Amino acid sequence: MDPQPHNLSAAGHGTGVGKAQHSSEHIQKPNWLSSCTSRSGPLCQNVEVTILEGPLLYINNGSPVNLTCRVRDPLGTVFLFWYHNGHAIGEGEMRRRQIHTKFGTSSTSRLYITKAKQEDSGYYSCQPSYAEPANTTLQVLNCK
Repeated sequence: MDPQPHNLSAAGHGTGVGKAQHSSEHIQKPNWLSSCTSRSGPLCQNVEVTILEGPLLYINNGSPVNLTCRVRDPLGTVFLFWYHNGHAIGEGEMRRRQIHTKFGTSSTSRLYITKAKQEDSGYYSCQPSYAEPANTTLQVLNCK
């Protein structure tokens, strides 16, 4: 069972569905994904990508963070990557960050940060196969 983070507040409009409010131009996309830009490619239709915590999340320094990405894809999600400020979150960053993903036609991926630091602030993207990413901004606050 995942521990539940203590969010100070979540604000913003919408839920971070599909193309969120932020531009994803800084994320380098593989060539086969270019057909998804307009969501008109055959692999991209009817795919819904959502970061459940919304487009903006505030968290206190030292608190745990849980970002949940839900993908509904009738073809089934083949892979899913998390990005922080345009860079893929890799194996070297897994000491404080954990990613748990369950694949299928309704996939869920959770990015869990054990103790948020100022350096964790920024722009997070959940990029599934055959679809545009969902995005959120995490702001780590120095509150007492």
